Amino acid sequence: MRQIQWDENETPEIKANKYKEEGNLMFKNKVYKKAVQSYTMALKQDINDTNNKQHRELISVLHSNRAAAHFYLGNFRSSL
Repeated sequence: MRQIQWDENETPEIKANKYKEEGNLMFKNKVYKKAVQSYTMALKQDINDTNNKQHRELISVLHSNRAAAHFYLGNFRSSL
């Protein structure tokens, strides 16, 4: 897995997007377990501003992507 480069001044949204990109790369390479981990780390970032449409959309995409990765791992309950 590639190392994510962090900047101390990055916002949680930027960090979440970097984890999402990493998860997408892992998913594309069929490394689903690491994809789940990356999407989970992205969801752990503090981006729960429900008044921000971009944050809501990002959270939705992350949950959807993580569910797809769980599905390919055979974790059908987790994918639901």
